[in-house]
Amino acid sequence: MHGTNMMFLFAVPVMEAMAVYLVPLMVGTRNIAFPRLNAFSYWMYLAGGLLLWIAFAVDTGPDVGWFAYVPLSGPQYAAGNAPTFGRK
Repeated sequence: MHGTNMMFLFAVPVMEAMAVYLVPLMVGTRNIAFPRLNAFSYWMYLAGGLLLWIAFAVDTGPDVGWFAYVPLSGPQYAAGNAPTFGRK
């Protein structure tokens, strides 16, 4: 849970924020190209974060780690139905 929160709710948004700040400076413009789309991305970030936390609160969130790649992602290696989110 900690790794999922840190990657999806901290690391990715911080890198995106740096890009939103730095790319217009590098290109030489005053603002980003699509400010409303950028504002919409915040609301999608908020909705995704709430969905993730609600899924963890009702115990249906993803229950796998960084090792859930193709050879080890089958149902025979899962501890339950949590990696298949919604197929209970």
